[in-house]
Amino acid sequence: MDELELIRRILAGDEEAKSLFYRNHQKRLYPIAVHFLGYQDPDAEDVVQETFLIALQKLKDFEPRSTLYTWMAHITINLCYERLRKRKRQLA
Repeated sequence: MDELELIRRILAGDEEAKSLFYRNHQKRLYPIAVHFLGYQDPDAEDVVQETFLIALQKLKDFEPRSTLYTWMAHITINLCYERLRKRKRQLA
């Protein structure tokens, strides 16, 4: 199934498509979170979960100028930077 079909099915409420979406991207997004937050950081998994929540909410606005993975990787990176900024503020 191509990405546009997957998106169409997710937006139509297909739970199987949502599961496929998660399985296809979770293992690739987690290393990004680990790279920014550190190995064994408990926030890494939370960031990946939050990435999916945001992506599902904004999927209707996705423009296929890039792949879903690239789009979601940017969400993950932004969330990591947000976590790091929060940590820095808490230490100050």
